[in-house]
Amino acid sequence: MIPIAGDYITEQVGTRHVVDFFVAERIKKELSQALSDPSGHQQPIAYADIFGNQKTAPIEEAVQTLRPIVHDLAQNIATEIRSLEPTLKNNEDTPPPPYAIVLAGGGSQTPCLADELAQVLEIPRERIGIRSPEMSQKY
Repeated sequence: MIPIAGDYITEQVGTRHVVDFFVAERIKKELSQALSDPSGHQQPIAYADIFGNQKTAPIEEAVQTLRPIVHDLAQNIATEIRSLEPTLKNNEDTPPPPYAIVLAGGGSQTPCLADELAQVLEIPRERIGIRSPEMSQKY
């Protein structure tokens, strides 16, 4: 767990698009959904800013404005993961990268987070997944 995640990204979306928190959360989720759409069909995101102005943002443009923030988030997650690795070192100078990563919680819905994390940790993208609430067993 890291102290910055989903809400932090949502706040940044809100600042960049001049929208309230709830509209920013919707934009963030729509970006994630658009990027994971296997058809590649990406409609621009439509929203109203805090002044009531109707706006649209092309998916790729909205994602690019978030890339530096998402990269910082990925760096923070990687640092946290690496802090656990000394117990797994096996007397090597450099701990091995994790085999796989499971993202959970609101921050896991951050657009491009898995891509950035794969790059930062130098592991294949297909070894990073998102665990949805529906996948959790109920006790």
